Amino acid sequence: MYYMFFMYIYVFMYCMYMYVLYGFYVYVLYVCMYIYGFRYTQKQEEKLNFEIVKRQVFSACKNLGIKQMGTVKLFIDFFYWYYGRYHEIFRKDHKNLKTVSIEGVISNIMSFDDIMYDDEPIEVLKMLAEKYFTCQFSSRTDYSITHFACPEILQNRMFETML
Repeated sequence: MYYMFFMYIYVFMYCMYMYVLYGFYVYVLYVCMYIYGFRYTQKQEEKLNFEIVKRQVFSACKNLGIKQMGTVKLFIDFFYWYYGRYHEIFRKDHKNLKTVSIEGVISNIMSFDDIMYDDEPIEVLKMLAEKYFTCQFSSRTDYSITHFACPEILQNRMFETML
């Protein structure tokens, strides 16, 4: 009888020992994940530096053979406006783009004569972008300038604003 009592005490103490030991290891694991997890596993978003974007737009225009400084300034101003408006609406910075992606955006916009040969092309682009921001897309759409400059999206926004 005393034997069973001590056996229960022994099992209880062993379980408490394992619980404390296991709990300690879980705590250490949690602390390590907290300290190192954010540093190594989460993607660190770089803050948007518009000076870099400006150089990228200038480089993209150069790569596309655009030599008119008025057109280069148009795209620099539009990117600056679009990124600012994006930040106002979504309360976060626009994702960083590579120069190749910026070339695609500029090339797609340049292919629309109705935009480029207007008296105020920056105003037309702003109007199209405002219309774009009010459109409801799927939840996966990030409203990036690359999506805005897709030919189908631009054409649809132009039809909406002209009608």
